[in-house]
Amino acid sequence: MDNLKSVEEYESLLLFKVEMTLYNNVNKVIKGQLVSGFLFYSWRDINVASHCLLIEIIQGSANFIVGETKEVIIGVIPSVLSKSFKVGEKLSWGGLDIYLGDLYIKDLIRDIPFEDKRQFATLYRPVNQSELDLIEQLDWERFPPRLSNQPFFYPVLDEEYANQISRDWNVPAYGIGYVVRFKLLKDYFDFFEVKNVGNENHNELWVPSEELDTFNSFIIGKIEKIRKFE
Repeated sequence: MDNLKSVEEYESLLLFKVEMTLYNNVNKVIKGQLVSGFLFYSWRDINVASHCLLIEIIQGSANFIVGETKEVIIGVIPSVLSKSFKVGEKLSWGGLDIYLGDLYIKDLIRDIPFEDKRQFATLYRPVNQSELDLIEQLDWERFPPRLSNQPFFYPVLDEEYANQISRDWNVPAYGIGYVVRFKLLKDYFDFFEVKNVGNENHNELWVPSEELDTFNSFIIGKIEKIRKFE
């Protein structure tokens, strides 16, 4: 697992006091010690996980062995999932597709208003009719899974670039094109490297297809249809 930026840069995190138990370290993800800035994931369902950051060890040493429980403070990026975490609930924690142990939530130390607009990045996606229909079936809250031959999901950062793709690509290929707009939690957005693929405004996020379920959990509010091209 990777270390994150300094804790001070994450003022918009939910803070929980938890009991963190290590049950499985077969892949040596925990290399003997826990340190501030340690990045991991927590979940009820491993297909939809929340990004977490170790802030402080309250009880116990930094050494972490299998079977041990530590009382720690963690920071969690606000999302539909993490905002539903409840005191007294037991969750799983680990890496992507790696179960390492359990988290027992003892206390919510700091809550974050869910509609603080400073936390959001606005993104756009050109879509065809078929994808738009699937988004509508998902109540305008999620993007549908990628096909087996689509290794990445590509939202873009510029509205005019999204318009260009929909007008110049989707219309000739499918007869119609749309552009949708959505908000993504800024702290989660910052995990991705912005890729420039041409002109100055041709900036994209390359989201691995296996990450799309997690990506969807960090969408704030509804996905909006803002343009149609024929």
